[in-house]
Amino acid sequence: MHFMNSEKRLKSSPFVATSLTDKKHAESLARHFFEYYNMQNADNLSAQDIRTIMVDIYRSTGINFEPTDADIASYTKILDSDGDGRVTLNDIVRLMSKYLCG
Repeated sequence: MHFMNSEKRLKSSPFVATSLTDKKHAESLARHFFEYYNMQNADNLSAQDIRTIMVDIYRSTGINFEPTDADIASYTKILDSDGDGRVTLNDIVRLMSKYLCG
């Protein structure tokens, strides 16, 4: 009997969605996320904005977390999808599209 590898099997399963949403909805979610956390209404998220994101994410799981400057720098690097040193709306759109649209 021939078995598909697990990744291929999951992707072909009728019980597993290949994506959580479509690109248009992911872009809308990204815009709302960016606008919600962009306290200075700038073209990129500040270190304070990133700190607030991190605190909120941890708080949503019941964990009180106070990120250090190193934590914020590390998370900023993760969110900065184009590597320009800033977290812009386009970075958030790219990330949400990648992870929500499969």
